[in-house]
Amino acid sequence: MTKPVKYGVIVGLLTITWVLSIYFSHSQFSRLGLFSRLICFAFLIPAIFMAMKKKRDQELGGFISLKECMKVGLIVSLIDALIVMVFTYIYYGWIDGEIVKFYQEVAEMQLKSEGKTPGEIAMARDAWAEYFTPFKQATNILMFTLLMGGIFSFICSTFVVRHPEEESN
Repeated sequence: MTKPVKYGVIVGLLTITWVLSIYFSHSQFSRLGLFSRLICFAFLIPAIFMAMKKKRDQELGGFISLKECMKVGLIVSLIDALIVMVFTYIYYGWIDGEIVKFYQEVAEMQLKSEGKTPGEIAMARDAWAEYFTPFKQATNILMFTLLMGGIFSFICSTFVVRHPEEESN
């Protein structure tokens, strides 16, 4: 297993552990639960950085280009995204389907307090139910993780890129 793949697997498993710990502590309805998926990106940043640094120092003789950094970071992100995508599908489909109903009820109460008509509330409820299917949540996780992984890879590469010194005449 290559180092970027190993780091991607580690981040994916850490993310699953974090989300399940939120679920089993019944915190998924709290503010922490609401932002728990965003907190998981904190696991991705050091993994990308460490994978880039190990690639540079152990495999490439202390030098690495931006292209190689981006490749390593995106591999870490892709492996993480695939693992978390499968877990997300399972999570919303079989483990915690009630969270969708909870947030749907919260949204309905918010719309009622804003004075929306029953037709507008029904339309919002249908849109909410369509958006929170397990498949859509899984694909959103895949796309968002790859996007953030690309951004984090670029940022981390600014600290890792090192080119060999050019000899001057």
